[in-house]
Amino acid sequence: MEEILNFLNQDRIGRAAAYALENGLGEEAYRVILEHALTTQQALELQELVDSMLCLDLSTLELETLESLFEVMRAQKHPRRQEIAALLGVEAAPEIIRPPMSKEAVRQFTRLFQGREDIHARQFQDGSRGGYSPVRQPLNEDVVRRHLSGQISVGMYLLNSQNCVQFFAIDFDIRRTVLEGTPADTSTLLRQLRDEILQNHAVFQNAGLEPWLEFSGGKGFHVWFFLAEPVPAQLVRNLMKHTVLEHLEYDRNLFQLELFPKQDKVNRGGLGNLIKLPLGRHKVSRRWSWFLDWHGTPIKDLEDLLLTQIKPMYRNTFLDLVASVSPQGVEQSKWYGVGSISENNPEIVLNEPSSHSEGIVPKPAYRRPDDLPYRRLVAGCDTLRTLIKRIETLRVVEPNERHTLTYMLAPIGEAGYIEIHRLLSMTLDYHPDEVNRLIKAVPPHLISCPKVRKRIPTIASHSNCKCIFNLPEGVYPSPLVHANMLPKASGGVLEERARVTQNEPVSHQNLERNCESFLQLQTDLENITARLEEVEFLLKRELGDIPETGVQIVLRRGHYQILYQDERLTLKRIYNSFEVSEE
Repeated sequence: MEEILNFLNQDRIGRAAAYALENGLGEEAYRVILEHALTTQQALELQELVDSMLCLDLSTLELETLESLFEVMRAQKHPRRQEIAALLGVEAAPEIIRPPMSKEAVRQFTRLFQGREDIHARQFQDGSRGGYSPVRQPLNEDVVRRHLSGQISVGMYLLNSQNCVQFFAIDFDIRRTVLEGTPADTSTLLRQLRDEILQNHAVFQNAGLEPWLEFSGGKGFHVWFFLAEPVPAQLVRNLMKHTVLEHLEYDRNLFQLELFPKQDKVNRGGLGNLIKLPLGRHKVSRRWSWFLDWHGTPIKDLEDLLLTQIKPMYRNTFLDLVASVSPQGVEQSKWYGVGSISENNPEIVLNEPSSHSEGIVPKPAYRRPDDLPYRRLVAGCDTLRTLIKRIETLRVVEPNERHTLTYMLAPIGEAGYIEIHRLLSMTLDYHPDEVNRLIKAVPPHLISCPKVRKRIPTIASHSNCKCIFNLPEGVYPSPLVHANMLPKASGGVLEERARVTQNEPVSHQNLERNCESFLQLQTDLENITARLEEVEFLLKRELGDIPETGVQIVLRRGHYQILYQDERLTLKRIYNSFEVSEE
């Protein structure tokens, strides 16, 4: 080694390689030479190094040595560099130095790997070993861009704050005891592990899952699965245990696997286990991560992979898979019968019982409620309609919006509960148990109009939040007044119950519906009459005395005829010979 170091000190890289070859020096000598070669631009010296190393039995070299050689050959555009790539197999990247990803690809990667909302992890190197340290920062596009460029290596905690996951994976590794016992066979072992995983492709397909295979850059592979929306980690683990893990075939003496997430839930303040995200560069091995197709070939077009090939599974589809294995698991999770995004219809619909889920007692397929108080409330409150439209369009909801929506809808009962779940299930952070707790926390004291405007000022300002109610004494304005619920300042709701004195049977449901309809129409008529009188007064003031024969005026929108009929002012608009009455 002393002669090798002397040559390297003189930048005689080619001579150092020739000396190593002539004297049969081991791989350690070539590693030292390659490390020095990666820092120089002397083309002739590098060419001599490559020529010398190509005389070796390359199949006996460690992956790290081969990858360093590949980098040198790629930089020199050596015509035989593809031989090294083929020898490396899955470990060889189509390009060691990756071009930067587009904004769209970075954004999609960020969406695919959402986990814990406020923390991610970064890999560090300590000598020949490495680890991860948590970073109190969400996984954002800037972090992802640096990860994909190789500047940092990022890990993600899979479980979010609701103990749900949006992606999961199986981690296949060479056993540590095997690596320690046969360090020279790492390349052979990785190829064997890759081939055994490829042979299990049908297991994933039979489970109804779409798997994505990735070389991790370390001592194994990951098989990834993606979801369009978060689902409980417990359901993922149960499904994988029954449909995948029990059916995988591989050499358990050489290899081991782990399912991520490792836990059904994490305790308050805990983080759970993390997994290294794909397409980065391992800090310790310095190898890049790559996705492979199911023939074992590295996927070169990463933009196309992220933007078009990977199609996350819809939650309804996933829940049907779970129901086919364990209907009770779906029932207990309280996700069955709750709204989600449908694979065939991007609009929000609700889960129907699966056709292959035998033994399930179907729950009602809840849709948008048709309950009369609900219809009156939504028809009357423009702010509520604006909020509903925002959630349905953007599929996001802020905490104040969630709180206000619940306080406006929960008091009307079951129809309100259904609508709350229907709307909030469209958002990524939806969890039915949390929504149920929020509903139960709604006090009997109904939310007031001023409080609605205070909590969601932007939405209120963009809606026609100017209702004027004619309320009894002691009753304050509330959106629920539209549903004929009159909140008393002293607490509770002012109600009048129907009393039936006839002896014949009466349908209480129909009676209540008709009474409520009559009250609503009566209220509408009173409001219209009051508004009509107000406008009539304004017209009289602007026009002065109007003769009994009436008067005609010409304005931009047409000719108007104003006259008295039965001591009331009547207005008609005249378009040429066509008249439309607008009493």
